[in-house]
Amino acid sequence: MKKGIRFFVVFSFTGILSLTLIYSLFWTRMIMTPGERGGSDFMGLYAGARIAQEYGFRSMYDMALQIEIQTRAAGYEFSNEHIPYFTHPPFIVPLGMLISDENYVASLIRWSVVILLFNGIAVFLLIKSTARLNFTNQQRWLLAAGTFLFWPTFSGFMNGQDAILLLLGASIWFYFLLEDKPFTAGLGLGLAVIRPQSAILLMAPFLMRHRKLLWGAVISGGILAIVSLALIGQDGLSRYIDILGVVEGDIWRLPHSLDMPTISGILRRNTEALDKNVFRSVMLGGYLVGLTLVTFWLGGSRKFGAKQAGLLTLAALFFVPYAHYHELTLLLIPIYCMIHLLKDKDVIPANYLAIAPLAVSLFLMIGFLGGGALKYPLVYLVMLALAYGLFFHDKLTKKGGPRANSVPVP
Repeated sequence: MKKGIRFFVVFSFTGILSLTLIYSLFWTRMIMTPGERGGSDFMGLYAGARIAQEYGFRSMYDMALQIEIQTRAAGYEFSNEHIPYFTHPPFIVPLGMLISDENYVASLIRWSVVILLFNGIAVFLLIKSTARLNFTNQQRWLLAAGTFLFWPTFSGFMNGQDAILLLLGASIWFYFLLEDKPFTAGLGLGLAVIRPQSAILLMAPFLMRHRKLLWGAVISGGILAIVSLALIGQDGLSRYIDILGVVEGDIWRLPHSLDMPTISGILRRNTEALDKNVFRSVMLGGYLVGLTLVTFWLGGSRKFGAKQAGLLTLAALFFVPYAHYHELTLLLIPIYCMIHLLKDKDVIPANYLAIAPLAVSLFLMIGFLGGGALKYPLVYLVMLALAYGLFFHDKLTKKGGPRANSVPVP
């Protein structure tokens, strides 16, 4: 067996086995430990779902009821600084109701199964997007395994997060974008309203051109918004705004705001004494800069293909005011963009492209060793490497080689 092939086989096998074992052990420990499962982000969705079951949808953002439900489910009272309020859009609550009952642990297990199911659908679409790239079956299976076991996705899985809907919507968008079906791609992109700030940034480029994609996103996102308003009514909307104000105020002082890959996270980790108003101005200013950049630069592109999709996704991760580590699951989109751009260029062997998601996961895991000092430096290194590759992928190809496909969007 050749040395390169031997390394490929050993790395793939040990990497997949290691991630599977680590995830299984961590998740089992979380389920069996009251403090960990009670601190899961699923607690917020669970509270919203149980309130809707017991008191109706319009009460789901009642903070007193949320605290009551959460205390009952966890078996202990949360401190004021660690109350996991439910602040996500209302349309996710009916899904939460389907898997929630009085047994919080059983509800969390069922929600974990839902996350894995949505993750599987997203992986299927991403793998299906590579159908024309002539990977072998072995390479495609390795690519699928590495994608399914992506480290930031597991972070969301461990926390019971609904960020998987963001990945699912982005995967639908990416797949149909490359299939030259812009309206369907836009319908998928509409799922990004699970994170409204990200949705606005992801949709902004299509204001300039490619309006068919924008219409798809507006229709699907608009339907979800209408459903949400119909569920909670005017009183529920007022409570929703109130609870968002409480959580937004906590960004400036609570530890969880340190765990963000965004501009706001950089500020919080490095400028503890920064005035709250200055902090807010810089954060929102960065968001406006990001919106302007993607609207007039990426939005002005006559063709919107893998390069533009990857850069837009990176911008959506960096410039949004509020996002956590699990939102980095979206890094799969620029990773797949690079795979598409490089596969047929004979610069990077197909075997190494097939283990790219796995390699990135293992690389990001290194940041958690010790005190976690490298956690975000490694994230930014990956983001910079992807941005560089997307910008200059032509220079990474053989001279005179075929250019990467870019799919026109009417």
